[in-house]
Amino acid sequence: MCLLRLALFLPLLATPAWADGPAIELIDHAAPLFAQRDVAIRLRVRDVPAPDARLAWSLTAYERTIQAGDVPLLPRDTQDISLPLRSIELRTGISLQATLTLRILDRRSQTLAEMVQEYWVLAPAVFSEQRTALESLQMRVFDPFAKTTDVFEQAALPFRLLTNLQELEALDAGVLVVAEGLALDETPALEEAIELALARGLSVLCLAPTEGNLIVPGLTAAAGATPASLTFENLTFIHRRDKRLSTDAWLGLSNSTTSRVKLTVEGERTVGTINRDTEGWTSIEVTFDTPRRKFIYCGVPIISVWDANPAPRYLLSAILQEFVASPPLEPAETIPE
Repeated sequence: MCLLRLALFLPLLATPAWADGPAIELIDHAAPLFAQRDVAIRLRVRDVPAPDARLAWSLTAYERTIQAGDVPLLPRDTQDISLPLRSIELRTGISLQATLTLRILDRRSQTLAEMVQEYWVLAPAVFSEQRTALESLQMRVFDPFAKTTDVFEQAALPFRLLTNLQELEALDAGVLVVAEGLALDETPALEEAIELALARGLSVLCLAPTEGNLIVPGLTAAAGATPASLTFENLTFIHRRDKRLSTDAWLGLSNSTTSRVKLTVEGERTVGTINRDTEGWTSIEVTFDTPRRKFIYCGVPIISVWDANPAPRYLLSAILQEFVASPPLEPAETIPE
């Protein structure tokens, strides 16, 4: 029996209502912060009324101050500030939820405005403790432009480059990774290769193509067993896969256009058309009776925004864990030493 589940993403829309007097706002969206790196948070301060005002800030976790400082302010309508944060050292596999508190103070240290923002601090080396599990996936990456494989090599991910799709005919296990940024209609053999891989017992991960058609397994009479479940989601899948992540991590980034799949019927086939508009699904997951055999489509860019913040690599880690037979461990937290 096939279970079909649709998860709708309904963004919360809020109209900012600026009160009279000083105010603080983020220029960048509240994406996770890299541990082991110096980072900067960009702020905008409005309507500072008088000289000798200052911006007092502190980064805390578990009622302990990690860093703090003051920034002098000028009596201007608007001024932008880059708030430097020194590297926060975390052990491998550890994450930290920290609170950034910002206050505009006058010369008598009276609070004129205040803002509080939560941040996750995440270590860059997300895959270092997963190597054994990732090696078991036997990943083969089809990447004609060598962009995805370059990132995989930098991250020390175990994989083999698939130079010819006909090599799939000799495989009966593993994960086929379709590299990010491909135009599917420019590689006609790829559609057949995905169906062949699933029929032979492989799993498939398709990363954010730019255009073309995608035959979604389970929606057409393709080779392979009937799926156990099909899940279609919009951006809700990011937070579902890792509770520390949200869509904020991708907002405002260059090269971060999302690829969505709009389902249409062509004769006896249901075809997913890739588009860069707002219509369609951002994530598709198809499971089969064999626990490790899955098809996952991720329309959110990962490779092209790899170093913008930790979220892309942590999303990839969460997706790859879906192909591992045993469930992933919950992320740990700690106070930095």
